[in-house]
This record gives sequence, C-alpha cells and structure tokens, in this order.
Amino acid sequence: MNLWLLAILEYGLYIAFLVLFLLTAARGPLSRKANEWMFKILRKKEKRAKRSLEKNNESS
Repeated sequence: MNLWLLAILEYGLYIAFLVLFLLTAARGPLSRKANEWMFKILRKKEKRAKRSLEKNNESS
C-alpha cells in the first residue's frame, strides 16, 4: 500500500513539473510566474545535489 502511495505521489510531482514546463513555453503573466517557480525548484534541486555530493565525498 505504501509503495502505491509513493508511486502516485512521485508521478504527481512529475505531472506538476510537466505542467510548469508547459506553462513556461506559453506567453503572458502566468508563464512568468511559472518560470519563477521552475527556477526556484531547479535551484533547490541543485543545492540538494551539491550537498549530497559533498557528503559522499566526505564519507569516502
């Protein structure tokens, strides 16, 4: 049951990211807001990846 919930949650995030991506391709005020959100998400992911890389380097 937990795996199903996790899969639904994960695919929901992918779908939300896809919707944001499609909105960024559009024009208008909504696409500007979607651009801001997408860059925030990407920056967070980049920071998280850097932190995990640093942790892996420290542990090895």
